[in-house]
Amino acid sequence: MTPTIPAHARSPRGHGAALLACLLASAGGALLLLACAGSDGDAAARDLVPCDVAQVLERYCLRCHSDPPDHFAPFPLTTWERMQEETFAGSGVPLWQAMADSIERGFMPPLAFALDPPVEPLPEADAELLLTWLHAGAPQGDACSR
Repeated sequence: MTPTIPAHARSPRGHGAALLACLLASAGGALLLLACAGSDGDAAARDLVPCDVAQVLERYCLRCHSDPPDHFAPFPLTTWERMQEETFAGSGVPLWQAMADSIERGFMPPLAFALDPPVEPLPEADAELLLTWLHAGAPQGDACSR
């Protein structure tokens, strides 16, 4: 069963909490961890998300915020550069700032989404790690050593 997202939350003009709830769908599940992956031509872009942050993103966000996004997620969170983009054109709000707001308000991960396997809650330690990084302005970091 896929989630039903209300029309007002799908509209990028509705700048409220409902939009943010739908903007940052996340869930447990292993997908490509771009910040700590191998070494192909895009390695420079992947090296910008700190490794510990990238690992949390992989576990709780990239299932939906992959590239291309899945499960109604409106954008990927696969690289640091992507997180610097605006939530939608002209908003002036970078994705990383909307991420912090959504985590703080408890909108993400969206536990009400009926996915298989089920969406897992974000552990307090992982939420604290993400919020510390996000409140610092989502600074660039070092790649994982793999």
